[in-house]
Amino acid sequence: MDVDEEIDVVTNTDDVNGVVASGDEEDDKEYEVRWRGYGPSDDSWEPQENLVDGAQDVLDAFLDELAQLKKKEIKRLGSENIKTPKRVKSATPLSDVNAEEMSSESEDDEFKVESSSKKKGGGKATSKSKGGKGRASASAKKKSETTSTSSRRFSSSDFRLVVNTSSQSSLQTAVESRVKNNVFHSWLDSDEDDEERLSVEGKNDIKTDNDDKEIDLETLRINLEDFHFFNDKDDLEEIENEKKEKDKLHNQSNDVIKLQNNFNDLQTTSTQEEKKTYSLEDDLKEMDKKIQKINPEQKNEIEEIKQNFQQLLEEKFKQLKTETDTSLKEKDEKINCLEEKIKKANYLLGQKIISLARCNNLDCLNFVQIKNKWSEIGSKCCENKCINTDNPTGNCIKGNGFINLINDENIKYLVANGGSDNPVIIFTENKFERPENSFCFSLFYFEIKCKIEGEFNGERNLFDICLKNCKTNKSFKLFANIGWIKDENDEYFDLTTFSWNDGDIFGCGLVYPPTNKINESPYIFFTQNGKQMGKAYILDYNSESYKPFVWLKCCSVEANFGNNLESKPFTYDVFCNSVIKKL
Repeated sequence: MDVDEEIDVVTNTDDVNGVVASGDEEDDKEYEVRWRGYGPSDDSWEPQENLVDGAQDVLDAFLDELAQLKKKEIKRLGSENIKTPKRVKSATPLSDVNAEEMSSESEDDEFKVESSSKKKGGGKATSKSKGGKGRASASAKKKSETTSTSSRRFSSSDFRLVVNTSSQSSLQTAVESRVKNNVFHSWLDSDEDDEERLSVEGKNDIKTDNDDKEIDLETLRINLEDFHFFNDKDDLEEIENEKKEKDKLHNQSNDVIKLQNNFNDLQTTSTQEEKKTYSLEDDLKEMDKKIQKINPEQKNEIEEIKQNFQQLLEEKFKQLKTETDTSLKEKDEKINCLEEKIKKANYLLGQKIISLARCNNLDCLNFVQIKNKWSEIGSKCCENKCINTDNPTGNCIKGNGFINLINDENIKYLVANGGSDNPVIIFTENKFERPENSFCFSLFYFEIKCKIEGEFNGERNLFDICLKNCKTNKSFKLFANIGWIKDENDEYFDLTTFSWNDGDIFGCGLVYPPTNKINESPYIFFTQNGKQMGKAYILDYNSESYKPFVWLKCCSVEANFGNNLESKPFTYDVFCNSVIKKL
């Protein structure tokens, strides 16, 4: 900001004279005034709007005094050693000013004071702001807007004064009273202007020696005319009541501020709680989504568990049932096995009893039971051997008639289909062997049931039941189709009363003598439908073993080797016969 000169608010009347004397030659001079207000610290600069009550009055009084002094051309005595400061640090606070009205901000408040005089050495100085009209305001936050233009009220630290601005001389006394009561205090010297200020003060000292008495009288007159004290009790009470009302309003203001702060705190807390509520609602929604997502999964898991549990129960039940059935079956099998063992034991016991009885008579027979089956095919269907021991079933590729081994006991003869019916020889698996250390006659026996295939013709149908001497390979045979018996020496014996019918059962028995009868030879006999055919025939070569076999043509057979006599007994009684008569 460009200004002509900076002036200061001064602390006494001599300083006022010094400031006026420094710039009274020029009209319309612009001064820059820096007002030092009171704040939390004495060293803080206060902006214009933060000045306390009474500051504007003092400033106006100061400006009016400048004009008055200039008009009356009052000369100050220079007997006192007074310094003119460049700036005043601060103003003394009013005793009734609340600390809340004082600002703590450290800022310079600058405003313009326009000082002008119409005549040199006379006229009235007025203050105007550079940027606008009227007098510059040096006070902010005034607590009362009722101050009139004719009377301005301010206070010092010890009593109150009323300045009547209608009397120009009273302004000087007001300034002096404010100075005496420390309205302004503690200033900051400007070292740059010390020499200039000392020079002016020296000149003033010379002038003041002659005029001291005149100035004192004038001052006293002004004081007596223009000032009076408020000693009236009602006025004091009114002032006190105003102060109490002010304090009450201040306290209420504090309460309002506290309430506002509390309201703000509550509003902040409410906002935070509302945010928390929204957050909780979001969390609950998320949890609901998770629960809704989990519920189907749990339902599926529960359903799966139920199914698995049901399946386990069913499997366990089946397992228990199977185990129970198996246990019952095993129990039944054991019972059946025991029954069979008992029957067999009874049977063996009976056999022993019979054997003992025969041994006593020395003519008893002991049936020797041996497990046996058909096993070997001794013929061929054709040169290709389509059917053989290793391949016992099938058809001849040339259509010749041949047998099939159906099982261990059954032989099926297949009649020729375009070929010829060939005779077939079939051997058993086991041989009849002489028992060792036997004191009874030992009987080996088997039976064969015949079934004629095709039309019955004695020449076309062939059935021979035979024993082969394993030592000489000679055989003993019964020719059922013609009723002949042939021995090992190829001698034939005719059975005169013999006849062969479909379904007849023929049997062959071999008897070995006891071990102690070394001179006796084994013998053979045949049966038909359970009856012996003729007498027994002695085997000349006394072999130690014989093997059963059959010759077949257009005849199927079913053998009974005595494997299970209880279920399938012989037609011939092998236990109740004595020694068969020989030829």
